[in-house]
Amino acid sequence: MLRRTRLTLEHAIINGDINAPQKTYGIASFDGVPSKGKPYQYIWSEDNIMEMHSFLCTVHKGRPRTDGLVTSWNLPTAREVRAMIRQEVVLYVKNDSGEFVPTWEADNF
Repeated sequence: MLRRTRLTLEHAIINGDINAPQKTYGIASFDGVPSKGKPYQYIWSEDNIMEMHSFLCTVHKGRPRTDGLVTSWNLPTAREVRAMIRQEVVLYVKNDSGEFVPTWEADNF
């Protein structure tokens, strides 16, 4: 969703850049002996994903720029991330300069 690797997300959690999402833990190993609560995977909520997106917006990709601005390469907008989470429709319209601009369909009730 955020177009980053699992390692990038784990480094942000380990470094304390974001709060750690909930974890799941193993109950038993393959031989039937109960495991000692080894962590299995993270369960990401919408708030966790949006917190990670906010953090990634502050991380510069590549060599530092001379003007000091941050370039977040290939990162979707916050609205696009929310649309992916909520499985909403995102429509893209081509403007006069040939760029695709995201637009959103109104909810039908």
